[in-house]
Amino acid sequence: MLISLEISQALEQINNTLKEKDMKWLVGGSCGLLLQGVSLLQPPRDLDIYVDKTAASIMYNTLRAYSIDPLQQSETAIYISLLSHFQIAHVPVELVGGFEVRAKQSLYRVEVEDVLYEYRIPVNLGMINFELMPLAHELIFNLLRDRMDRYTAIAIKMRSNPVLYMPPLQAILKRNTFAPSILTQINELLDIHL
Repeated sequence: MLISLEISQALEQINNTLKEKDMKWLVGGSCGLLLQGVSLLQPPRDLDIYVDKTAASIMYNTLRAYSIDPLQQSETAIYISLLSHFQIAHVPVELVGGFEVRAKQSLYRVEVEDVLYEYRIPVNLGMINFELMPLAHELIFNLLRDRMDRYTAIAIKMRSNPVLYMPPLQAILKRNTFAPSILTQINELLDIHL
């Protein structure tokens, strides 16, 4: 399964718009999973872009021509972020800045520049170059939101190459707070001992 032509076009437009900016941003969600060979039940229909809180307004202003709503603080029962939505090449795009997940007695702060960017997965689609969230982020995020379909498929992929996938997981675990039950799930899913 490959990403759709529309999503490729959206990524190309984002890339072209941001090429003059020195910004660290990562593609996550279903597109990031698919491009890393994780099995999905459905093909991606949208695009999720992650940045740090400090970069969110710069990213929003750079992509403002495609904006559907203003960048604003968003808070749900388990998520906190700066959030904005765009329509680019007929694709819904979500900008998520300073993302935090508070669930299952755990706190996970998504740190793009200080942690995740070091472990980014580079992608080249023809003339388009961009980076993906490491699978360790996707594993933790989907565990905290109870997406068994996702975290099981992610764990299968991560077990295939521990040398690649364990360092970002260890970095995330070191800088955040996770309940013993989450750590136990990670151990069982990845067949490791943290």
